Amino acid sequence: MRGPISRNVGSVCTGMNSPFSPLEMQAKCSNITPKQNLHPRGLQYIAYQSHENPLSSLISIPTDGLAFQSYVQFTKAVRIRTSLKCPPSVRLLHSGPEAVDHVSSSVASLKDNDRNDEDDPDSLSTTQEEKAVKARKSFRVSIPKVNLESALETMRLAHTHGLTLDEVTLKPSPDQTDSPVQVTPLRNDRRLAAKMKTDLEVSRRQDKMKETLRLRQTLPLMAKGTQQALLKLIDDNDVVVVLAKTGSGKTTQVPQIILDDKIMSAQGPCTNIVCTQPRRIAAASVAQRVAHERHDTMRNSVGYHIRHDNWSPSPFGSITYCTTGILLNRLIANPQAALSSHSHIIVDEVHERDMQIDLVLSLLRRAIRARKAAQESFPKVILMSATIDPTTFLDYFKQPAEDGTALNVDCLDVEGRRAHVETHFLPEILSELSQGGDLHPSISQLIQGGHHQSSAQHIEQEMHFSARQTKLASSSSSDNAANQNATLTSAVHETDSVELIGPMRVGLAVSVIVHIARTQPEGDILVFFPGSTDMEKVELLLTSGRFACLGVDFQDPKKFRLFKLHSLRRETNDQVFEAVPEGCRRIILTTNIAETSITLPDVVYVVDTGKERNSLFDPSTLARSLPYAWISKTSSIQRRGRAGRVRNGHYYALFSKERHDSLRPMQRPKLEQSDLAELVLQLKAFPQHTDVESLLLETIDPPTSDSVASAVRQLQSLGALTEKGDITDLGRLLWRLGVHPALGKGILLGSLFGCLEPMLIIACHDPGAPLVSTLELSIDKLRVVKQRYLPELESDFAWIIEAFKEYHEANLAGDENLMQELRDTKYIRHRAYLDMMMTSKGLHDVLAEVGFVPPPRPDQTLFESLPESLNAHSDNMVLVKALLVNTVSAELAAWRGGTSFKGRQYGWSTDIRDLKGMISKHGVNEGNTRRDRRKKKRYRSHGRLMAYTWKQGGLDGPDDVVWLEQASMVTPLMAILFCRSLKLQVDQVLELNEWLRLRIVAPDDVPPEIAGQAAVILMELRKTFDRFVNSAWLELERLNQPRRPRHSAGQGQTPAPSGLGLELRNVLVEAVVKMLDADEAYWKEWRARRRVEIALDIEQQKKAQEEADVEAAVVEDEGRKAEPQEDGGALEMEEIDPDAEEEDDNIESGAEGHRGNSAPDQEYEKAST
Repeated sequence: MRGPISRNVGSVCTGMNSPFSPLEMQAKCSNITPKQNLHPRGLQYIAYQSHENPLSSLISIPTDGLAFQSYVQFTKAVRIRTSLKCPPSVRLLHSGPEAVDHVSSSVASLKDNDRNDEDDPDSLSTTQEEKAVKARKSFRVSIPKVNLESALETMRLAHTHGLTLDEVTLKPSPDQTDSPVQVTPLRNDRRLAAKMKTDLEVSRRQDKMKETLRLRQTLPLMAKGTQQALLKLIDDNDVVVVLAKTGSGKTTQVPQIILDDKIMSAQGPCTNIVCTQPRRIAAASVAQRVAHERHDTMRNSVGYHIRHDNWSPSPFGSITYCTTGILLNRLIANPQAALSSHSHIIVDEVHERDMQIDLVLSLLRRAIRARKAAQESFPKVILMSATIDPTTFLDYFKQPAEDGTALNVDCLDVEGRRAHVETHFLPEILSELSQGGDLHPSISQLIQGGHHQSSAQHIEQEMHFSARQTKLASSSSSDNAANQNATLTSAVHETDSVELIGPMRVGLAVSVIVHIARTQPEGDILVFFPGSTDMEKVELLLTSGRFACLGVDFQDPKKFRLFKLHSLRRETNDQVFEAVPEGCRRIILTTNIAETSITLPDVVYVVDTGKERNSLFDPSTLARSLPYAWISKTSSIQRRGRAGRVRNGHYYALFSKERHDSLRPMQRPKLEQSDLAELVLQLKAFPQHTDVESLLLETIDPPTSDSVASAVRQLQSLGALTEKGDITDLGRLLWRLGVHPALGKGILLGSLFGCLEPMLIIACHDPGAPLVSTLELSIDKLRVVKQRYLPELESDFAWIIEAFKEYHEANLAGDENLMQELRDTKYIRHRAYLDMMMTSKGLHDVLAEVGFVPPPRPDQTLFESLPESLNAHSDNMVLVKALLVNTVSAELAAWRGGTSFKGRQYGWSTDIRDLKGMISKHGVNEGNTRRDRRKKKRYRSHGRLMAYTWKQGGLDGPDDVVWLEQASMVTPLMAILFCRSLKLQVDQVLELNEWLRLRIVAPDDVPPEIAGQAAVILMELRKTFDRFVNSAWLELERLNQPRRPRHSAGQGQTPAPSGLGLELRNVLVEAVVKMLDADEAYWKEWRARRRVEIALDIEQQKKAQEEADVEAAVVEDEGRKAEPQEDGGALEMEEIDPDAEEEDDNIESGAEGHRGNSAPDQEYEKAST
């Protein structure tokens, strides 16, 4: 076993320019007397005592060699034997240049590095103090000589240029008393009040306004008795719940009723109403509608405020429609000021129960209670919905505070329009379809089987569910009703878990659309689907021509127009409102976006699949999923209400009545199933919300403690929070940037390392609304598009950066033809590009305020304003990929190869022991063909590392399989230098992110003395890197103070904000860049050699297979000789990897609807790192 030497890489004994010879250097270093250091500084590695002079083996190493470049100072440490088979981690203590001759930490004895089973979980035991979790098996990872050389050189440069040896920790940020919320207190100006009353009276006498009032008064809420009841209820209570059916006019009329009443009561100037909407499109469109009804211009008495678009009206007598997030920001920043500046706060569509709505209700209840207890004025709160059970909200607001303060709460139920909507459940639908005899073959195949989109299984399951529920209900007597309810609920949950795994089949929905088009009178058809994939399938079936024999030609634009509504189709969503020829019927395929945000007056028929897909987040595994699930009763009511807006309508529910009765009353609160990191950071940014968990636990349906703890840990790993949970200056700046904290830190690291532009592009990109469209593309086309952008980088971020830059340059040049070509050939979405530019505008304002970039100019975007000093390495994608490991793609996975776990299966080890990772079908790192994927899996070396952003649960397939999204292949140096956390353990093992254990192995060309300390060197390199970066973050306290942007001529050369000094910053940045470039060059050469080896191996196997085939042909009869020739390729690959073939069939087939991508290069093999 190699004997490790003891050293302190935080101090210098020799260097590149040392005036001493090797012998003189040895003599001087060996005479150092270890001294007690009672005030430790720097970093000291406590190694094991050696029986010989630790430097004696360095005498023969030339002065320009690897060891001579290091700066070494050794220490004596006592070896303490322990009975533990799994010793504690070796500690890194803080000490100074003088060695420490006494340590209090326990150090376990070394074990043989060459043993292969030393980390076998079965061979390890734990103490009572440790968790009852066995250690993960380590991966042997080779660290090339160039990594160790550059590591030692980087640390030498850091020391010689004055980087501190003291530990640099981020401290809590001081509280900031300045509120970013602009407050205009309510006041009543008598003169203005009289003018507003006169203007309203004059306006009502005009003919145009009389006609508008006549139309408005047809709405149920505008009935005189209803208006009076609403106003009295608001005056008499603190909180009012308004239940108004779809079409009653609650969103547009309630704010106007309140404002007009106050104006006529001479209280107009002190009436400031804010009405929230869950979606931006609704806030803007409703504001424009109300301004039109009032015959007023925007920003006078009516306006809207959404992110990056503020059209707020006058604060004296007005209505502001805003997104829920805008109101949430105001309440978090300064709840008392927000309440003082509003007379009425209306929360619309409260049944949606998203994360922002739940938190707004919690903050409102807390703030109003406090103001009522202090006998201060507070706004009236109105909650509105068409479908909620008001009991939940009434009980929540009625609950008294700890001091006994209680709010007065009441409810108003308003009937909707008189138009009747007839509901058809599944049995009746099937009866209608079969009227007139046997079904036509084109329909029967979609319902009874014979087509790959047949809904036969769904229909059978629904009928069984209906029969079972009916039997359970009839067999239960009245005296055991409680047991009956429990049984029914259990049955529903059991059925959900069985039925909602795989993707839906759209055959039934298509059949109903065809039936309505053939047999029902004119009227538009609105069909609700879970997602875009299902809409695409329906469109293909309808336009395939298979129903022409039934007299229905959906390709005839004079008779039918097909539209698809989706949140990613904002460029084309408005087309549904365009006029169609007389006699032409619209068929509108939509997701739940049409439940509340869009009103389609000509819809008469609504077809509801009853399914939806909502994003779920698991805080324990950080996994996200998008499963199919049954909708809630509130969603069913909302969808049903879309029919019959003008006349009687029909609601076709593609499920049984028993299923409808078993649906949950409301949607699951998003607060229970979302990543809370952004929300927690936002709350921490203000001193009144330091106890975030208690605040979140006050919501109607609070999240689990694990969810909150997971968010806090994530923020701590980013440096946004201290170990005690206080916000740091870094965290405060991340909050100000207005993007996810991980994206914000990526921006700051990009500025520090001179690659700000690509990090800004990543921060502006929304994976939920990708720049390259995935709605219209087949899997093959999507692979081809992404393969065009830097395939050799093996990163899912490369195509985002390059596609944006290409389109942005065309836009700056005003080349409309090129932009259209890019949209047509590379499927770049113009709407997504505009959204990214809107996000960059908000970032520009903040970055200019803190002095990173010049202030915005009309002729420049953020990307043209970047100082050269912050963008010198913008083309270095290796550096970008490494920085993303520390921020966005912070999760790590290691290739474990074929395992015996549940049979021989390939996969990636993740931080969750029982989960097997698979490369995302959306990513560029997946193979093009099944043959390519099998070859990669066979030859990808054990321990290959990948960084990814999140786990995505599959639609079906094994529960222990997850897809690793937004991934990049990374080298060990990248992972070690930029991972979230790093710990040094015994036997040359480094633990990354508290789970991934890498056994560091140096190649033969590294001297034994250095090879034995390779893990120590890398650990100290990481500590040096952390001190460097944290020193830069210490300047953020100054940056967090808002200041006036400078307008000097030299603004374009603004240096990166840092207290390190420009020279030290430049030296260390260049050293890190050089280190990563050398690392990339080594592995690039290694992969080239590996590809040659793989090609030779495959050729040998092919020859061996051919020889075996020839030998087998001799003994086989004549009739079977030709068969192996036809199937030769398949037999060859089966011999190479039969288990991977089985995995492809069983695992990857479960990804239907999870669109795939190819690897960048079919011949490029993933190399061992």
